Amino acid sequence: MSIVSDILKEEAKRLLALKKKYQKELSKFPKGSLSKKRRGNNNYYYLVFREKEKINFKYVGKENSDKVKKLENDIKRRDSIKEKLKKINRNLDEIKKVLND
Repeated sequence: MSIVSDILKEEAKRLLALKKKYQKELSKFPKGSLSKKRRGNNNYYYLVFREKEKINFKYVGKENSDKVKKLENDIKRRDSIKEKLKKINRNLDEIKKVLND
């Protein structure tokens, strides 16, 4: 069983390094989500995020503006990284269970 446990320990190290990398990358993205508000015939986008118990709205721009498109992409990338982190955490939990038994 030592070969298997060595492989699992190596995989755990790899996953921990990957987790650290993703967490660092995740900190570069904005928190919150986009909210669309209609004013007259135009749509305007706001970044909505929570600070402590207060909900904040920060104006981003009109619909189809470069800022809005960039922020949409950033939020999609952030969500993708969060999903990867969840998978890494599940894998680490499984490895810990196997190594402790």
